[in-house]
Amino acid sequence: MTRRWLAPVVAAAVVVTGAAATLIRPTNPRPSTNGITVTGVESTATFCGGLGTGPGLAWVTLTNSADAARTVAVREDSTIPGRHREVTLHLGAHRTQTLHPAVAGSWFGVTAIVDGGGVSASTVAPDGASAPCAASGVTSWDATGLATTVGSHATLVLYNPLPTEAVANLTAQTPTGFLAPAAYQGLSVPGESVLALPLAKRVVDQATVGLRLRVLRGALSVVGVERVGALVSFDTGATAPRTAWALPLVTTVRDAASAIVVANPGPGTVAVRAAVTLGSFSVPTQVLNVGPFSVGRITISPNSAIPAHAYADVRVRATAPVSAALVTGDASGWLVSTPGVPSRAYLISDATGRGFDAVAVVDASPHPLEVTVSSGRVRVRATVPSEQSVNLRRLAPQLDHLRGRTVLVSAPRDALVVSATLPTRPAGLVVVTPLHGG
Repeated sequence: MTRRWLAPVVAAAVVVTGAAATLIRPTNPRPSTNGITVTGVESTATFCGGLGTGPGLAWVTLTNSADAARTVAVREDSTIPGRHREVTLHLGAHRTQTLHPAVAGSWFGVTAIVDGGGVSASTVAPDGASAPCAASGVTSWDATGLATTVGSHATLVLYNPLPTEAVANLTAQTPTGFLAPAAYQGLSVPGESVLALPLAKRVVDQATVGLRLRVLRGALSVVGVERVGALVSFDTGATAPRTAWALPLVTTVRDAASAIVVANPGPGTVAVRAAVTLGSFSVPTQVLNVGPFSVGRITISPNSAIPAHAYADVRVRATAPVSAALVTGDASGWLVSTPGVPSRAYLISDATGRGFDAVAVVDASPHPLEVTVSSGRVRVRATVPSEQSVNLRRLAPQLDHLRGRTVLVSAPRDALVVSATLPTRPAGLVVVTPLHGG
């Protein structure tokens, strides 16, 4: 039985006054959000979704960045309403711990109540893909990048950590226009349970799908899960479309594929421009017009106009708000990752023990950004030029390797984006894009 003190604490953490109830900052061929999570402001609760059985089996990684130990009360919920499991974890200072859900069901959600701040969490898949867990629930959620073609399995996982029912509507943008399947209207998610929607049943054979979820009652934690063969990635979406997106680590190397997918949730055509910076090469701006309630794709690699070289820094700007995602892959399949939204802080944690191939620190604003990089005894202050991306090792040469490290990158205003890739061959297949800290 659920502890009676847990429900009001979760309710207080999930339900936000008025329109501010949309405060989840979601964020994953082989892209993922692995290893990077966001540090929020002394939040006492975190909510993790997208935990599945079978090939997509995932677990939760808890990271304590505080200087003191924390006690974490965990409740596991599933697709079987009323079935829960509770455990209490003692997490030492600057320690990481994994949690494998053991409650019965096919998809799971985890609520973690912390006795103080400094603890963040991610949902992690076996191949290294991950999704940062959320500090609050959403009433509005937009995403793109999931596919429902043959060979891919896209599932939208709705987690309701509150004891009362949540109700939501789901619509889709596709290359052929707007869809509002009747089965996805008035969706009911019982309290303290998970609802998993296999998208291919209602949005059939689409290479790219845009999604818009509106919660009519309650608040939800939302994650899209894409499985292609043995590869699993997570699409954490965002609380609203945007007119500008920063994607600092887009692979252009040989044998790797990368593309930016865009969904237009509005009634008018949107012009999308992707400015590509790639070393000393001069690369023309890529242009795409996306029709009403439709989706489109800008291919970065392979592209005859873009050299097969290394990582490209791509800045997407649109004439109206759109959703965006990065799709990367190779011959074995593809994954999807969500670009970061400007924030004040990101916590980089090596959840896999593999370290990182590259970490980029981005100033998404038109003014230079002062950042602080902290890891153990290392503390560096540096400046990132306006609207540019800088390698983390250039900012903090003391961090010659990141294996086993936890690194906090912070700034005085919401202009910071941090992204990373895991070590892969070809390089850049696993893209790490975290939740922003708001």
